[in-house]
Amino acid sequence: MKNCLSIIFALNLLMIAPAQASERGLAAKSRALFEVISAIEAARYDLPVSYEVRESELPLKPENCKEVDAVDVVLAFEDMVSSFQEVFPDDELPYEQAISDFSDMVGNNVYVRCEASNSDMRDNMKVISFKSVDSSFKVSFLHHQYK
Repeated sequence: MKNCLSIIFALNLLMIAPAQASERGLAAKSRALFEVISAIEAARYDLPVSYEVRESELPLKPENCKEVDAVDVVLAFEDMVSSFQEVFPDDELPYEQAISDFSDMVGNNVYVRCEASNSDMRDNMKVISFKSVDSSFKVSFLHHQYK
């Protein structure tokens, strides 16, 4: 009986976490973004290569940073989506609408783009982080390649 309750509790926690994620940030502003980002992140544990989107700027060394246009932010998102589609093609996901909605959110600001790589025994990780100069929009893309 104690094991059954533990399993039920664990399943409830697993169901609550995605629901909370869908109520905030990028996903809350666009249904298409929610669907595409959810698919990309759900596949994270099924593939040797995976992607994450974080709605924050990750602290990276300033010497690895440069100013870029908003187009570069959208291109980084498109690259992630394109790489995901090559491994996990799904014609039913609203990729074009997600890219359009993301582009609208990014706007025409100038951004600071920072990049870093990290490798450990488990995976190689590349991080690309963007922050608008006025700090109104932040996003980071993490690319994991498991060993």
